[in-house]
Amino acid sequence: MPVSPYSASFTDPNLATVGRIVAVAETLLPSCLMPLPAAYVLHCCGESRRESALFRAVLACMAVLSLLLCAAQFTEGVYYFAAGEVACEDV
Repeated sequence: MPVSPYSASFTDPNLATVGRIVAVAETLLPSCLMPLPAAYVLHCCGESRRESALFRAVLACMAVLSLLLCAAQFTEGVYYFAAGEVACEDV
């Protein structure tokens, strides 16, 4: 998993919490925009978002991403902050 330069700059062990917060923010915030194009297309087509399989699939993808992001933050299976470097492991 590639680590962005923003989260990689917080490799000081005293700033590990800040690095985790930045990593969560740079992954979660852009993904919150995923349902917007689907909702817009459904709105333009006149379909209901509550009954649409497309919108449910997009929301399911967001739920999976959120679960994986939480798992990555509370376990060291995806990445961890080591003193002086960011170590990434293949999942």
